Amino acid sequence: QDDELNQLQARALTASPTVQAAVARVEQARANARASATAFFPDIRFNPAFERKQSAANPPSPIPVVIPASTFDSFSVPLDLSYEIDLWGKVRRTFESSRATAVASVADYNNLLLTLTADVAVQHFTLRALDTELAVLRRTIELRETWLELMEQRFKAGTISETDISRARTELSNARADFAGAKRM
Repeated sequence: QDDELNQLQARALTASPTVQAAVARVEQARANARASATAFFPDIRFNPAFERKQSAANPPSPIPVVIPASTFDSFSVPLDLSYEIDLWGKVRRTFESSRATAVASVADYNNLLLTLTADVAVQHFTLRALDTELAVLRRTIELRETWLELMEQRFKAGTISETDISRARTELSNARADFAGAKRM
């Protein structure tokens, strides 16, 4: 229910080259599965050809006869049909293997999506926790500064000892050190 997190995750999914590569692997595995399924059907090849040839006039010949130039057409219509009988299950096992590879690549893709969105969420919540910690430490410093001012006024009035002021200064220094340490993260 966090719009900012949802937007970050959507941006991570669209900008990630790893996700794009996983999508390509899924598409490739599915294409291989479809290609292996074609082995169940006969292979028909039809390759028609047409050629127009012309013979030369008066080719060299031992008989002195005038032969006129001629043109003739040559047609070729080969049709090849082949089919492999899957007697030992090779075709079926190849298809099952490529289909299982496609299913595995989809599972890898889903795992990648889950990992990426979880990583974004962890980083997002870590950043939010650090922001909250910094805000709390800022407020703590403000309160410690106010407390130190009050302690100094009380010391001037003679109601507390110098030890109490020293303790207030130490607590303020500790709060500032905690803030500096948290800021480095």
